[in-house]
Amino acid sequence: MTDLTNRRAFFSRLGKLASIGAVMPQLDSIRASRTEASAVPPSPEERIRKSFEIRKDCALEQLKAPFPSQIANGDEERYPNFIGNYSKGLPHGELGEVAPHAYRLLLEAIASGTTEAFEKLPLGGTTKLVNPLAGLAFDLEGGDSHSFSIPPAPALARQERASEMVELYWMALCRDVNFTDYGSNPITQAAAKELSSLADFRGPRASGAISPQTLFRGFTPDDVVGPYVSQLFQTPFSYGNFLLTGQVATYNPDSDYLHSHAKWLECQNGLGPFAPAALDPQLRYYRNGRDLASYVHFDRICEAFYNAALRLYDTGAPPNPSNPYVSLKAQSPFVTFGQPIF
Repeated sequence: MTDLTNRRAFFSRLGKLASIGAVMPQLDSIRASRTEASAVPPSPEERIRKSFEIRKDCALEQLKAPFPSQIANGDEERYPNFIGNYSKGLPHGELGEVAPHAYRLLLEAIASGTTEAFEKLPLGGTTKLVNPLAGLAFDLEGGDSHSFSIPPAPALARQERASEMVELYWMALCRDVNFTDYGSNPITQAAAKELSSLADFRGPRASGAISPQTLFRGFTPDDVVGPYVSQLFQTPFSYGNFLLTGQVATYNPDSDYLHSHAKWLECQNGLGPFAPAALDPQLRYYRNGRDLASYVHFDRICEAFYNAALRLYDTGAPPNPSNPYVSLKAQSPFVTFGQPIF
């Protein structure tokens, strides 16, 4: 919720840059099919050369993009015990503060960028660090990962960070309140009232206050429109012959976790195995915060976007007017500008 203008600019730029590598070759092939239909098919050598030129042009476009400054919030230098920084999975003391030598070794491993350096890190438990070198990989599609940036997280001592923690505690207290009851439930009403009183709370407001409609919503303009759960989550759709109703496995209500200091510290250290949360045997539509937590625990990385696209195709949503196939009478999209199933 920090610097919403910059974040919106980031997502706008992300969309533009990410599309360059994937869209330019497809646009080129569409233009070729429309303007050179009677031309002799290219020879293998010509095809190789054309492929090279397209990739080179995309790379040159990326080369022109400005390289952003990566700005930290200063907490790493501000606190010698690193209490303002993420350290889950490393060894921690009884108060939950990371062992300084372990955190310094983490910084050294990041600076070295080698598998060997990360293999020397002391872990606090049995849980491995997840893909810590991923940021050094190069992707041949879209902009380089290092060409994007977002504003730094609020510093530990800032009121904004404290306000976000207040919101997180209220989200925990409201996790079993159904979204349809936000306007009448006393817990969500109390949450909206307190968050409204926090001058540096950056969540969306209505007429200057947090309301049941804006409570726990995101920072983009349309996040406060409509019901809390997107209808793309609830609409039935299919994977080929597999029909999906939109109902999912959720967690049992009124269950608490990490409610002792020992259990919390085990989690901070990554000391498994962790007992799985009890699932409700009845499949349900997403109703509340706990249900959405079950989604976050089970989803695959691109699942939400991919499933949303399939649902839009199944419901006959119109394509973008700029789709070149809209004006074609004898061709329909599939591999280029079409759906992943036919």
